[in-house]
Amino acid sequence: MVPPGPRVAWNTDPFVPTEIDGVLYGRGTADMKAGVAAMTQAAIQFITENPNHPGTVSLLFTSDEEDSSLYGTPYCLRELSGQINAALVGEPTSINHLGDEFKVGRRGSLNGFITINGIQGHTAYAHLAENPIHTSLSFLSDLTNIKWDKGHGPFPPTTLQIANISAGDGTANVTPGQLKFQFNCRNNPATTHENIIQTVEALVRKHNLKADITWNDSARGFLNSDNSLAEHLTAAIKSVTGVTATPSTSGGTSDARFFALNNIPVIEFGPINATIHAANECVAIKDLHQLTDIYNLFLRNYLQTAR
Repeated sequence: MVPPGPRVAWNTDPFVPTEIDGVLYGRGTADMKAGVAAMTQAAIQFITENPNHPGTVSLLFTSDEEDSSLYGTPYCLRELSGQINAALVGEPTSINHLGDEFKVGRRGSLNGFITINGIQGHTAYAHLAENPIHTSLSFLSDLTNIKWDKGHGPFPPTTLQIANISAGDGTANVTPGQLKFQFNCRNNPATTHENIIQTVEALVRKHNLKADITWNDSARGFLNSDNSLAEHLTAAIKSVTGVTATPSTSGGTSDARFFALNNIPVIEFGPINATIHAANECVAIKDLHQLTDIYNLFLRNYLQTAR
């Protein structure tokens, strides 16, 4: 679940879907209840209109994608091993208007947690202490200035961002004994998780830091290899909206990565993502109807040609 944040930032109750001037407001309306609703309606319409359609249409809705992802998609894929040939994930991928962008892949995500150890003491007796903030400054500068790569195919360059940093107990006369920080890397195939780990740990040794490091491999990158998915999705978007969609690998992670890890071709498409996780999250009612039509048309065209 994504919390609403301060209620005063909302113009409506975030947990009561509210329609104003053709726009539906509420937490989750765009991410991903719009995709859930449109996929459900599209599947009902498609099966009703095509009762003898080829293949099998399945809907998979999970509740832990924003959390641990332990009992949602990974669990279902284990239970359904060998029964899934392709997947469309309804993530909000559109940028400025419905249909301008869809995802053919995602970067990987790697979290690092580093504790730099020093010696706590009185700030007036600096020679008796070892300030980990001071000893880490050149390391942090080198770390944040690494040029990991120039990108890879449709992927942008690998990035590293420090997300949290803390030291001391809030008093001005105590030299802290530890500096803790967390960073996140979004990597493309040119820079693997193993490359990042080796580079960071080598940099720690270069600066002679007394450090403890733990790693969290939160997502492996992927690139869809089934061109027919993109072709049929692009055609469906064009037919319904008149928009020529652009394939992309930008953004964060999604459950699509679990399909990719199981060698299942996967693609992602959904509504505009400008307000997701924000106050006054919303989706246009018109976009919901068009999204349903796109999913319906995609199903029909893909299943007619899939082997």
